[in-house]
Amino acid sequence: MAVAPRAAWTAGRISIEESSGEQVLYLTGEVDQATVSTYEASSHGRASPPVGVIEASGVTFLAVAGAGFLLRCAYATWVAGTTPILRSPSQPVLRVLGRLGAMQLFHVVP
Repeated sequence: MAVAPRAAWTAGRISIEESSGEQVLYLTGEVDQATVSTYEASSHGRASPPVGVIEASGVTFLAVAGAGFLLRCAYATWVAGTTPILRSPSQPVLRVLGRLGAMQLFHVVP
């Protein structure tokens, strides 16, 4: 039985940028261990900063490593007493966070 090639593989990308005075975590493509490792290597061991907004509309695949990274970045926001905004999450993000029981930890904005 032949295996069909993957339709739309997109290398993952993670970036954190400031927008309107708050930190925004941008996730795109396939966010897996390799994507997280690449980002963490480029951040030189700095702790994950608090993020007010997580923009995840471009995520095509979210591995457990990617979900863990997302939750670590949101943790500092929860500690500060606010709820991070999960903006336009793609179906893969909704599926993984839903299975982890983590959706209630975010304010979801479609």
